Amino acid sequence: MAEWESIVGPELAAACCPRRFTAGTLTLDCAGPLALELLHRAPLLLERINGVLGAPLVARLRFQQGAPAVPPVPPPPEPRPQSPPRGDLPPGPVGEALAALARHIVAEG
Repeated sequence: MAEWESIVGPELAAACCPRRFTAGTLTLDCAGPLALELLHRAPLLLERINGVLGAPLVARLRFQQGAPAVPPVPPPPEPRPQSPPRGDLPPGPVGEALAALARHIVAEG
């Protein structure tokens, strides 16, 4: 179902996904204890799913606990290279402390 997220909402779509449709039963893979919450929402989900399909094709929902097949999260962007401390730091102990902190951060990477 290409419109799964628009049917169940982004939060549920991230935690469950349709796995199989057989003889009027739609099997959903869901994460952990979410099956109980989905069981309570089943009448609303059935109404939404059948509304999108345009006919009452899904008569029953079956919940299967397991990891849903959701797209992987993209890796975080590469960190930008740190520049050495600039010469416009304040004079005195505050400036020295800031320069030392900047050198430590660059060294730790």
